[in-house]
Amino acid sequence: MITLKNPANSDRSVVLITDIDNTLYDFVDFYARAFRSMVHVLASDLQVEEENLIQDFARIFRGRGSVDQDYVIESLDAVRGLSLDEVHRLVIRGRRAFDLTRQKHLRPYADIPLVFKILSDAGVRIFAVTNAPYFYALNRMKSIGVLEFCYGLIAWEGPAPLHDIAAKKYSKIKERATRQLRCFRTMDKSKSKPNPVCTENSIRRRRRERTG
Repeated sequence: MITLKNPANSDRSVVLITDIDNTLYDFVDFYARAFRSMVHVLASDLQVEEENLIQDFARIFRGRGSVDQDYVIESLDAVRGLSLDEVHRLVIRGRRAFDLTRQKHLRPYADIPLVFKILSDAGVRIFAVTNAPYFYALNRMKSIGVLEFCYGLIAWEGPAPLHDIAAKKYSKIKERATRQLRCFRTMDKSKSKPNPVCTENSIRRRRRERTG
């Protein structure tokens, strides 16, 4: 057992504040693969070019302010004129393709869960702070095996739900997070932390590193 104490005042807790995306795992790698899987399935079902679909997703993402938006498939130009049942089927197909690939490729960096466990057992209060919507942050932290060791989470509230079904879903997730974590807070976009990893120059550099 490792015991950590503040040398100036042993009554104070030791706190670790950490980002999530590209700190605990490689966000660019898993998300790009999962997104491509979703696009491939939707383009095939809708009989449209993948590149056209990607451009349409980009339009929606810019408008919504997030690259993570549930039900974004419903806003695609390609689904206009389809019945609600047809759109619902596409949403299920697309999200399933995304989730299956995410589950396969979302992996923590080496020893991250072990380090979190050691620190938590030693009394360190671990806080995750992220610009990702809280509902995605919670899901990813659970998937990589660190949520149970976290004391708190501060995350983006996320864009406004597109309809009542989404609102109810997110409300249930928020209630569950309040029970799971000792400290849970959401913030609006104006209070988001700087994110140098996702700047245009940083993304270009990462692409060059991957292609050699």
